[in-house]
Amino acid sequence: MKKRIASAMLALCLVLALLPVHVQAYTVASGKCGTNLTWELDNNGVLTIKGTGEMINFSSESDAPWYNKRDSITSVVISSGVTSIGNKAFYGYKNLTTATFPLTLTKIGYNAFSNSPRTIFINYPGSMKQWRKVNVPMAFLYTIKVNKFDLELSANPMNWGTVSGGGVYALNSYVTIRATANEGYRFTGWTDGSSLINNSSSYTFILDRDRTLTANFETIFYIVRFYDRDTTGSSTSMRTGTDGRLPSLPTVTRQCHTFEGWYITGEEDPISTDTVFTRDIGVTARWTEHHTPETLERREPTCTKTGLTEGSKCSVCNTILKAQEEIPLAGHTEEIVYGKAATCKETGLTNGIRCSVCHTITKAQEEIPLTPHSPQTLVRVEPTCTATGLTEGSKCSVCNMTLKVQEKIPLADHTEETIVGKAATCAETGLTDGIKCSVCNEIIKPQIPIPVTEHNWTIQNEQVTVNPTCTTKGEKTYTKMCTGCGQTKTETEELSEVEHTWVEETIIDFRPTCVLSGTKHIERTCSVCNECQKLPSEPMPATGEHVEEEIPGKPATCTEAGYKDYSICRFCYAFIKEREDIEPLTHDWGAESETVTKPATCTETGIIAYTKTCQRLGCDAEDTRYVTISAAPHTEVEIAAVDATCTAPGWTAGVECSVCKNVLKEPERVEMAPHRWGPEQEEETKPATCTEEGIKTYKKICAVCKKEESRTEPFGPNGHTVVYLSEVPATCTKDGKTAGEECSVCHKVLKEQKPIPAAHTNLVPVSGRPADCTHWGQTEGVRCDNCGVFTKPQEDIPPLEHAWTISGGTETITKNPTCTEAGEKTITGGSTCSRCNAETTDEQTVEIPPLTHQWGEAAEEVIKPPTCKEKGIKTITRLCTRDGCQEKDEKTEELDLLAHTWGEWKTVQEPTATEAGMKERDCAVCGDKDTEEIAATGTTPGGEDNKPEEKPGGEDNKPEEKPGGEDNKPEEKPGGEDSKPEEKPGGEDSKPEEKPGDEDNKPVTPPGPVRYRIYTPGSISGGSYDVSHSSAVQGARITVEVSPRRNYELEWLAVTNLTTGQELHLTQRGSDEYTFVMPASSVELDISYDSGRYIVYEEPQLKTGPNAWYYRDRHIYHVENGLVPDGTHITRDMLISVLYNMTSPAVISNSIGCETNDSQVWATDNGIVPDIYASGLWGFDKILSREQAAMLIFRYAGYRGCGTAQRQTITRYSDYSRLRPDARAAMSWAVATGLMPGTSASTLAPQDSITCGQMGELLFKFEATILR
Repeated sequence: MKKRIASAMLALCLVLALLPVHVQAYTVASGKCGTNLTWELDNNGVLTIKGTGEMINFSSESDAPWYNKRDSITSVVISSGVTSIGNKAFYGYKNLTTATFPLTLTKIGYNAFSNSPRTIFINYPGSMKQWRKVNVPMAFLYTIKVNKFDLELSANPMNWGTVSGGGVYALNSYVTIRATANEGYRFTGWTDGSSLINNSSSYTFILDRDRTLTANFETIFYIVRFYDRDTTGSSTSMRTGTDGRLPSLPTVTRQCHTFEGWYITGEEDPISTDTVFTRDIGVTARWTEHHTPETLERREPTCTKTGLTEGSKCSVCNTILKAQEEIPLAGHTEEIVYGKAATCKETGLTNGIRCSVCHTITKAQEEIPLTPHSPQTLVRVEPTCTATGLTEGSKCSVCNMTLKVQEKIPLADHTEETIVGKAATCAETGLTDGIKCSVCNEIIKPQIPIPVTEHNWTIQNEQVTVNPTCTTKGEKTYTKMCTGCGQTKTETEELSEVEHTWVEETIIDFRPTCVLSGTKHIERTCSVCNECQKLPSEPMPATGEHVEEEIPGKPATCTEAGYKDYSICRFCYAFIKEREDIEPLTHDWGAESETVTKPATCTETGIIAYTKTCQRLGCDAEDTRYVTISAAPHTEVEIAAVDATCTAPGWTAGVECSVCKNVLKEPERVEMAPHRWGPEQEEETKPATCTEEGIKTYKKICAVCKKEESRTEPFGPNGHTVVYLSEVPATCTKDGKTAGEECSVCHKVLKEQKPIPAAHTNLVPVSGRPADCTHWGQTEGVRCDNCGVFTKPQEDIPPLEHAWTISGGTETITKNPTCTEAGEKTITGGSTCSRCNAETTDEQTVEIPPLTHQWGEAAEEVIKPPTCKEKGIKTITRLCTRDGCQEKDEKTEELDLLAHTWGEWKTVQEPTATEAGMKERDCAVCGDKDTEEIAATGTTPGGEDNKPEEKPGGEDNKPEEKPGGEDNKPEEKPGGEDSKPEEKPGGEDSKPEEKPGDEDNKPVTPPGPVRYRIYTPGSISGGSYDVSHSSAVQGARITVEVSPRRNYELEWLAVTNLTTGQELHLTQRGSDEYTFVMPASSVELDISYDSGRYIVYEEPQLKTGPNAWYYRDRHIYHVENGLVPDGTHITRDMLISVLYNMTSPAVISNSIGCETNDSQVWATDNGIVPDIYASGLWGFDKILSREQAAMLIFRYAGYRGCGTAQRQTITRYSDYSRLRPDARAAMSWAVATGLMPGTSASTLAPQDSITCGQMGELLFKFEATILR
């Protein structure tokens, strides 16, 4: 039996030994990480940060004190009291899986968790509203778990009622909210935004998210508005009580009227304080008039002012009782205005008639034409070589006016005479021959000086004065004499140095060794001047002989290998004696020693350490293993319950440990008890006035806690007490004012007294007098007959100048008039003024008016002939034909385009039984091509019955039509004005070709179905493709097979309906095969391949908050704030994520960044990204191009309901052809709105990538100009 028990115990020990041992947590490293922060890392990989305040910001991830332990850290716990996580605190922690943040956390530094796994789970004890207040960097892309939610309540309007029950609650809590209406109001329901969710004032529901609810109230009293005359007069208003009755009625007065009462329109009886109102309404006062008449006297008319009949008004209120009627003007008193006779220089006037009272002209004076001139001949004057002459002319002998201008005759020619010159020498200058006039001695050709000649030198003597050496130059002297003038001079010439005499010596710079070569050089010295020179070094070959050096050995230890003695070459380090290694020894461990390093408690396990030491001499190595001691049980004690009151909540009983003080059973909160309110006390805190409401305050006090609550209620206003202000008439010098009204209580002006301007009422005209050549005159004026003031003052007219005409004297033209300038003439010997007949013998100067241009016939010149591609230009010129005028009038005009000169048609694709062919022709001038489809041979034309089958959809549903003839436009793609279907030439004749034939010429078989073309882009870089058909009928399924080359992948595939401009839906049938259904229109295929430019996203060091790069709380990043360095490229998914976050706040369970799938699904479902992209063709993680950015913003603007009709012509850009067809409309809109102008005046760069800075600027403009 004992053996069996011993065997069982042995088996149990073996089983226990095989079970895994749970190691109790203990601290393996610790330290400080802030002014008041410490950190501890336990053996289970949990890093705990404790204390209060901010964590240190680390400039490098290696500066974090726990960096060397990063591979063992699996969880981070930030304790309550910590307010920030430092920069790069946990950068690149590959094994980190969870993190716990406290409510005290306000900031997470940049790159705090960068390069760590995106699967880290964040546990946060607060609500999402509290989490949004944490300053988080843009690249913090982790899932946040929240266990609490915010419930915000409000009353609408705010002072019409109260709400209760709002606050922060745990997930899936049952919440009861209550709404209480103030007196005079009633509750109408709870709303969430604009949606009604419940009509009960007490509403219970499960809280599973943040919510904002509003309690809505309405009034139960009505407004009665009182009008003193009608609905356009002054008014006041009063509010009914809760019973619908008014406490009183306003009192009003009106001058010359008796008040009858207040009436509702359409009712016979007046209202009273017993009238019950059921809605807001207006009432009007009724009056009985009783005026005091006063007579208004009759006023007789004159010839300038109408009269008035007798009338009457009220002497009290000035109301007009009988209006005065206007009496027409009286007739004029006529007098004669005498005229004057006409002359050849001045027209005359006939007699006229005017009124002698008001000076009104009743018969105007008529003009008498000029009399004819009396011609007088002016004699011709011959010219000389010093004075010009004059041609024969004529003038009027009466008025001296020039009738024929004397024109200037040019000077006569000179009589030439030669002036003899002289020759130049080497000592004296000479002169050339000249010419002068023998009559007037004027120099015609001046004499020109001839410079002195050069000396003719000859050498007379030559001598070497200084001999040259190898270091100095020599010198030679010459004596020269001029053979012409005998002048002499002395010159010197420098002689070059002679060569050195060298002596050479060889010097060794570096001697050669066994493996290294040496060098040597030559030095030489001049034996004459002792100058030294060093020539370039020359190489010396290596010797190949080693120099041995011995190296002592090293013994082996427990952990390191040793080696025996060996030798090497001192210069080349080659082994002369090979080294022999010795293997390292192993440890010689002693017996284990046991130590309890941490005793167990009821909250923590204990630890036993087992240590052994190496016994080998010189080795101090130790090896320690740890075993966990199980924790002791808790000692439970009860936590007493607390009753709830109206000021504080209560708590149920709980359980805690008396040793470690840990709460084992949490007490549950008991809601506060309601207040026990006493009766309300009324107090008037603000009295009512004529125009403003008063305020009554109602207070109540809780009988238990003495808390006081109050509410306010408006009353009044009382309305104005009207006093009438009389009218003050105006006089000639003093303004008057109209009747008015004001309140006798508050003195507010109810009806403003408008000023009546002072005015003269009895105006009479005052005659003037004309001025003559010697006397001043005066204009006519107007004067007030009441006060004598001139309303139109008489102004002085200065004396006129004499109008002199020739009278017995002579007239000379001193300056002839031209087309643009006036001329002058002088009268001498006697003149008479044609205005006053004054006479004088003084000389008088008279101006001759300028002539006008006499334009000749216009001459046209074509400076640029027109072609069929460009318009031409021509100039139209005309010259003034008047002698002496060189003025020219010139303008340019455009010449219209010429028609194309088409050649013969050439067939480029033969038609088949099922597919159409193609023919083309070229313009012989510009080379443009015109193409036209050839009908398939299976479609036999033949008269009216041979038209293609017409489908529903109007004129847009025609088969593909090509340009030609006058409509020879380039192929037009969807987008803006170009988005029209292609048209064949001929307007209504744009039908399939019909051959002539009569009724007997009809085909036996019916015409085949209409086929539509499939346009392809030709060869493309990065791969090839294959389309199953080149044309097809409506409804046919077309297959496109793509074949990218190595290292390339499909980036873009789109098929566009050329009639509607819309993209067709593509269905993926395999990795490289796509299909679509042919519409009733030609289509265009667009395809491109990409070499796989994947962006390596490095987290930018960003600021956070409302200006973060990603839209956070609907705020926008702007590069001018310097938040992101311009130049960081953006991916396609980043922009989609930005647009997603612009539309709605980020979802709680998803990250705010570029890796969420929600944004991709949203963009695809709403047409911002076509569904073909979502199938994997577009590459969400690739760099975004300019045209893709324009297209996404364009589609997003349409999704948000913004206008997208703006267009600007972009065909002028040289790289327009690089735009994909479906991006042209978007790019045209982006250029027109200023969101994305060209990169230069001639380029759009649609395929270039767009940076974060550029995208931030684009989004800033988009929100400011498109979404405003």
